[in-house]
Amino acid sequence: MFRHGKEDQLHVFTKETEKTFVSAARNIAAESRFYDFKLGEEAHTIEPILTKIESTAKPIFKRIIDADSLAVLTPDDRFHLSVFFAIQFVRTKAARAATDDMEQQFLALMRDRGFSDDQLRDSGFELDQYKRAVFAIKRGLEAPKAFGQSFLDNGWLLFGTPKNDPFVIGDHPMALQNTRPNDGPYGNIGLAVPGVEIYFPLTPTRALAMWCRSNGDMFRRAAMQIGVLQRRAAGSLDALQDPERICRTADALGTGDGLQCSPENIKNFNWLQVVHAESHVFSSVGEFGLVRESVAQSDDLRRGRRMQVS
Repeated sequence: MFRHGKEDQLHVFTKETEKTFVSAARNIAAESRFYDFKLGEEAHTIEPILTKIESTAKPIFKRIIDADSLAVLTPDDRFHLSVFFAIQFVRTKAARAATDDMEQQFLALMRDRGFSDDQLRDSGFELDQYKRAVFAIKRGLEAPKAFGQSFLDNGWLLFGTPKNDPFVIGDHPMALQNTRPNDGPYGNIGLAVPGVEIYFPLTPTRALAMWCRSNGDMFRRAAMQIGVLQRRAAGSLDALQDPERICRTADALGTGDGLQCSPENIKNFNWLQVVHAESHVFSSVGEFGLVRESVAQSDDLRRGRRMQVS
């Protein structure tokens, strides 16, 4: 959906080298053969299973785009999309790299504390690369059961942006953020963490937001309070920041109608795509100013997001 011109092509930015080029989307976005494996000498693949899930989701996305609304979704549609999102969450190169990095950090920590490899294996840690790859495949197959409900339980919003200020998409398009204080031992980024916001681009001008229900509740309460103030003390609204947008957001959560993003929202959305992408960021128009600015500020942004184990 992010194609450039008549053919299925995208402008591509490589985070590590800052080089750009134009290529067919299928040549860059797909991580080929990760889900191919062998049992003995016999080759197997689970790609047909994943392709079937994608094929089920594709017409649902099209109906959203054609209607420019989430109101067309049935409960079954939301279920199928939640399955798709769960698979997408673990399927990308960035997801695998982040998991591998966290495991390597933990293994290094345990070795520093005196654990031998035999002890680590006895404790359930898998050190064999092939077996770890099989585990990753199993994790992908189990993703709908493990993560699907988290997507389904959230409040969904359809975001829009003008063609002259489009969304970009990274090679790990499922981007998370949480603006609430990080006061727990495990951080505040996770599918089921209170306050989490999940974003997934659909086209250069439309994206899906999936917010923790508590976020939507805050907007609805704020909209109700604004309504009371409008009737009783309209002058006090001057102290609020963009009360009209608060009310539009609360309405969109209920109706499923599209919500136009502010320039600040668009910049934040695109920055999140940069942060989560492992290697590449894609654009329909080839505008990568924000991407260049971001990777220039921090070498950590030349790869995908990583967690720190301590």
